[in-house]
Order: sequence, then C-alpha cells, then structure tokens
Amino acid sequence: MSFGNAFFDPVTGDVKICDNDNVTPNGTVAGGVKGTPRFMAPEIVRGQAQPSRNTDRFSLAVLLFYMLMISHPLEGAEEAKIKCMDLPAMRKLYGDNPIFIWDPKNKKNRPVKGYHDNALVYWDIYPQYIKDLFIESFTTGLNQPAKRVTENQWLEALAKLASGIIVCQSCGAKNFYDDEKGKAGHLCWNPKCRDVITIGSQIVIGEGKKQIHIPIVAGAKLYSHHIRGDYDMQTPVGEIIVNPKDATKWGVRNLTDENWTYLKEDGSQLIVPSGKAATIAKNVSLDFGTVTGRFE
Repeated sequence: MSFGNAFFDPVTGDVKICDNDNVTPNGTVAGGVKGTPRFMAPEIVRGQAQPSRNTDRFSLAVLLFYMLMISHPLEGAEEAKIKCMDLPAMRKLYGDNPIFIWDPKNKKNRPVKGYHDNALVYWDIYPQYIKDLFIESFTTGLNQPAKRVTENQWLEALAKLASGIIVCQSCGAKNFYDDEKGKAGHLCWNPKCRDVITIGSQIVIGEGKKQIHIPIVAGAKLYSHHIRGDYDMQTPVGEIIVNPKDATKWGVRNLTDENWTYLKEDGSQLIVPSGKAATIAKNVSLDFGTVTGRFE
C-alpha cells in the first residue's frame, strides 16, 4: 500500500487499488518484495516480519496520514537532522527508532517549522477523533502490530468526518465538527479568518464514539451508513428540505422504502412513510429502525 497503487476520484470519492502483482496470502512474501520504503511497518524494515494484514494496516495509516496531513507521520526533527538518507538512516528512522511526530509523550521528533509546514498546519484542522486514531496507529501501533487501527475503524471515522462538515459564516471555509469542542468551541482554520463558527441545528445519530453530527442545511443528505452502519456514503436515505409555503419550517424527507417513527417530546409517536417528511424540532427524535437520531 503506497502512492503507487492507491487512486481515488476527487469528484466521486471512489477508490481503486491497482498494480497488485505482488499481493500474496497473509504472512507470506513473493519475489522478495516486502513493501515500499517509508510505507513499510517497522518490523518489516527491521527484517523481523513478513507482510501481513497487520503490516498492511500500518501502511494504510501512513497513506491516510499523507492524504489528510500531506506529510509523513515519522518525518520530523529526527529526519531533519539526517544529512544523507542512506539505508542505515532509513532503518533507524522507519525501523529501529520510529517516533510519531505528534506523539503526546515524546516531543523529540516534532515537525520543524519551515521544513515540515504541512504537518504543522493540517494537524490542527482535524477533529480529535481523527488525531486519536493516528496517535494510536503511530504510538501503540508502532510496536504492537495486533493493536493497529483496523480498516473498519478508519471507515467509521472517515464517514463521520465527511458527515460533520461545517461552513464558516465569515469566509466560507469548510471545517470539521469536533465532538470534544461542542457547538461553542470551533474556530475557523483559515489563517486569514480564525472567526468563531456559529453552529446551528444538527441531527445527532448514534451514541458514544460512533455518534455522528450532521448539520441541518437545505439539501443536506443522510446516507445509508448513517442509519445502517454499512459504510455506504453514496446512497441517500434522507434529505433536509424547506417547506415551500413556510421557509421557517424544515423537515427530513424519508427516501427509503421503510417507515420511520417520529418521537415527540411528550412521548407520542407518528409514522413517517416513504416519501414523506418529518418536521425538524428541538427535543424530537427519529427512529430509523436500527438507530435513533435526535434534533439539537
């Protein structure tokens, strides 16, 4: 897993994995090819392991870090000290003594301003749950392959990330909703703006770490993953609409073939059939059948 065999369509978000001539069964290696430099797990760099699901999970985390942070998770101050990136230097940096640039307990390898600026800028753009997965991947995951972040954990987090896009009312920049900050704690990431973002009503689906916040804006969609947990962020199951006769009244149209249940604050219930809309109101919930969403 590296730049050479992962491709995505920036318009549709479709991902394709190509150039897989070296793919082998878990724990085996063909033709002596063990991976791509800078993407290989530390235990492979040290010559202590063969490619496996766990080493692929490390490579996936590196690739995702590159995609989101436009930098390498192990290249900070320690990399900046290297005068010649020869094999011994690479083994030390990526195998014998890898240190995550944002390791909360070890600041030795922090990004260097003027040299690792992407890492410095992009890290703070993302919500804490994304940072936590990277911290887990490149601290615990460096030395405990069995505890690396799985592909399903990434799918959950990335679906949540895509669902929680909020727009700065001052400059129009897109930001990500962070559960830990709540509605009142978001500053626009744009260095020319940095205004406090006013966050309006939301549909909150699920509980705990799997909770997803979807901003209520006209035309916004609920997708299959939101109510079924199937990682499908292409198939719409609901749509935010505005009453054409009264712009102060908003609703969620049911685009599925199943009934939803509208749960009022007083405990009464209404059925929301396919094609019909449920009125958005505070302290009201929608039972989608497999999960409940509430309006906040």
